Amino acid sequence: MPRQRTETTYDQIAAEKRRCADARRLKHAQETFEQRAQRLVKDRESRRTQKQQATDQLCDARIVSDREAKRAYQAAEEMPEARAERVTKECLAQRKRREAETPEDGSQRRAKDREAKRARLETEETPEAHAARTAKYWEAMQAYRFAKFEAFELRVACIRAYLRGHCASLASELRRAPSQRPPRSGLATARCRRESVRAAQR
Repeated sequence: MPRQRTETTYDQIAAEKRRCADARRLKHAQETFEQRAQRLVKDRESRRTQKQQATDQLCDARIVSDREAKRAYQAAEEMPEARAERVTKECLAQRKRREAETPEDGSQRRAKDREAKRARLETEETPEAHAARTAKYWEAMQAYRFAKFEAFELRVACIRAYLRGHCASLASELRRAPSQRPPRSGLATARCRRESVRAAQR
C-alpha cells in the first residue's frame, strides 16, 4: 500500500521549533565553562567564515559586473585610435609597476594571472565572441601602427623642410659677393681678416 503524505501545519512546525530550542537551552545549561568557551569560539569562527564568504561572493560579482560594463561601454563608444592610445598607456603603467615589484610580488602576480586565465577559459568563450574580440584587437593594433607611421612621416617631413631651408640660405649666401656676405664669427672671421690683409699688402 503506498505511503500517504502527511501535511505539516504551522502549529506543528512551531511546536517542533520550541522543542528544539528547549533542548538546546538545556544542553547549554549543562555544559561546563571550557565547553561553553570552545562552543562560542567555534560559532564565532564559523559565522566569520560564512560572512567573509558571502562578502567575497558579493564583492567578486560586483567587480566582475563593473568590469564587464566598463568593457562593454568602451567597446561601444571607443574609436580605434582612442583604444590604441589607452592600451599604450596601460602597457606603460603595467611595465612601470612590474619594474618596481619584488620577486615575491612577481610570483604572486603570475599565480593570480594563471588563476584568472583558468577562470576565463572555464567560462567557455563562444567562437563569435572570440572572433569579435580578435577583430577588435587587430583593428586597434593597425590604428596604433598607422598613428606611429604618421608621426614618423611628419617628423621626417619637418627634418627635410628644415634642411631644405638651411641649404637654400647657405646657397644664397654663397651666391653673394664677398663684400656683401654677413660677418662670421670665430675662425671664419679670422680667416676673412687675414685674406683682406694679404689683399691690401699686394
